[in-house]
Amino acid sequence: MYRFSFYSILFILISILIFSCGEINTETTESSVADEKMSSNSKSKEVIGIQNSNGTTIQEVFGLKATGKTDSGFEYISYTNKRGDKPEAGQIASFNYYVYSGDKLINSSKRIGPSTLEIFAKDSPNQNRESPVLEGIKMIGVGDSISIFYPTNRLQRTPSELEGIPFIRYDVVLLKLMNPEDLEAYEAAKLKKTKAKGTRVAKQTKNILNRYKNGKLGKRLKKTISGLEYFIIKKGDGKKSEMGDQVTVHYHGILEDGTMFDNSYDTGRPFSFPIGQGRVIPGWDEGIALLEEGTKAIFFVPYEIAYGQAGKPPQIPEQAKLIFHVELLQVLKR
Repeated sequence: MYRFSFYSILFILISILIFSCGEINTETTESSVADEKMSSNSKSKEVIGIQNSNGTTIQEVFGLKATGKTDSGFEYISYTNKRGDKPEAGQIASFNYYVYSGDKLINSSKRIGPSTLEIFAKDSPNQNRESPVLEGIKMIGVGDSISIFYPTNRLQRTPSELEGIPFIRYDVVLLKLMNPEDLEAYEAAKLKKTKAKGTRVAKQTKNILNRYKNGKLGKRLKKTISGLEYFIIKKGDGKKSEMGDQVTVHYHGILEDGTMFDNSYDTGRPFSFPIGQGRVIPGWDEGIALLEEGTKAIFFVPYEIAYGQAGKPPQIPEQAKLIFHVELLQVLKR
């Protein structure tokens, strides 16, 4: 039975606040309101700050003045007004998000891709819990960006990681608005794109496996004390993960005879887990921790640090060495 770390609970909690009315989707993008807009707030008008239980306002915490408040009283800062279409009830919003605890990024769509959220009317019974992101999206138009500040004392349970942190900050960029009838085609097009990538990955993985069997990977093939072998296809430029960090990967797994037993591309959804918590096979915990964010690699995992002597029938036979193509999409620091 799996044990969840406090970080995992925090990750789930923050995701609930974002996606109380929607779901994560995958499409690569690099836009960031956090990178481009938080340095200046000269155009915002001053309003009286919302306070947490300790009397701290966002002006005291961030040195910034709020543009206004959402319907639920969350202070926000609006950065742009490109006069794009404004969300209407019943539409689907596609957006990027960045979630900060203090100055620490704890969740993001930067590498895993934009998310979608249904726009509910203010009095809709479907909007059954607070969603600062949804309220923020309602305040802006397509192409605009906004930061929403959620007081942590409004959480029913405050994780230990948020002690002393008065606000969670959500940075949001609204990318696109769709009608419900367009969503199915939108999702199908993205899944088709992801599956096509998976087909290329499958071909590349088999090619590298053949080179491995013929001893042609050379000095780029590395081996650890545990017996894990890994081959870097493309090194990323991001950070490495540490014990407890939440990582997100796309993967394609095959046996030594080339038989595919599992992959994330067919569903279009990458896989997330906390490093070093026993949520995955030991070879993954070890191997992923060796990679920088953005890296693509092949793991050759001996059965001792995979599924052991017995394997995992029917997909994984006894004493099976497993070969994984992995792409480390995101590392969220604990």
